[in-house]
Formats: sequence, C-alpha cells, structure tokens
Amino acid sequence: MVQTDSIVSSLCKCKTFKNNKGLQLHWQRIHQSKNNNSIQISTSTYSRVFCKLCHKKSYKNKQGLSRHETVVHSHYNIPRAGLIPQPPKAINEFKDTLVHMIQIKLKISTREVGRQVIMIPCLESQFVGVFNGYIGRYSPSRGWYWCIFTGVGAYESLGQIFGDEKWGV
Repeated sequence: MVQTDSIVSSLCKCKTFKNNKGLQLHWQRIHQSKNNNSIQISTSTYSRVFCKLCHKKSYKNKQGLSRHETVVHSHYNIPRAGLIPQPPKAINEFKDTLVHMIQIKLKISTREVGRQVIMIPCLESQFVGVFNGYIGRYSPSRGWYWCIFTGVGAYESLGQIFGDEKWGV
C-alpha cells in the first residue's frame, strides 16, 4: 500500500512531509521563534504545543504544557528575555502603589489570619523591575510570576524591596 497524501508546510510551500511528525520536526528546527515561550503548530489534523525550555517536548494542549512546567520546571525563575526595563521613576511609583495595595489587603483589624494572596495587574517589566531578585517561579506558557514572602524575615525583605523599612506603618 502506497500513501500518496503528503503534508505541505504553510511557510515552505515546496517542502512536503510524509507525516505530521516530519512537519513537527521541521517547524521545531526551522521556524520556531526564539522569543516566544511556546509555539503551537496547527494543521487541519495536527496541533502541538512545545516547551521552550526543553526544546523537544511537545504536548497536545496548553494544559499538558502547564502540567509539564509545574513538575519539571517548578524552580525556573528567570524572567523572559527581551523585556524593556522601566525607568526608575516608574518603578518607584509602582512600589508606592504596591505598598498602598498591600496595606489595604493586610489591615491590622482584619479577621483574616495566615496566608494572604495579593494579585495586582501590572506590566511584566514593572513586576520584574521591583521583584527581580525575589522571583520564586516564572511560568513561560502562562506568563505569570510568583513571589512568596513568609516567616519572620518577610517584613524586612519587603522593606528592602520597597526602600522603606517601615513600609507597613
């Protein structure tokens, strides 16, 4: 039995492949962008998402890639390359906003004790500019950063970051 169907690359019109695996390898080696965190290849019958950190791992969907990152790259904390740094004035204004938001969330008279999660929408370059040395985890596929401050030294660590030892008063 001879298979006459061939798969054509959408970018290299003269390039044909016997199967989807050949197309996948071609895309990964030739067309994969160096700046993206993951790449998705789509044809009518084929869709894969690749890990930018492993270079050869591929998954059927973003959930599989996220699960892989959680298990294999749980300590990956290097910010995305190519971020445009914010000017110091913008970073200082963002620090003031953060202090204000944290003070609102962690009021002294609050009934909530224990772990508090604070999520503040901001530019990636603002977050990296403030918390660069304290990033606990970065997820390339989801594009989020994670910082944890716990224990006795948490208040002092945040004081160093914000440039004000009495930031919580």
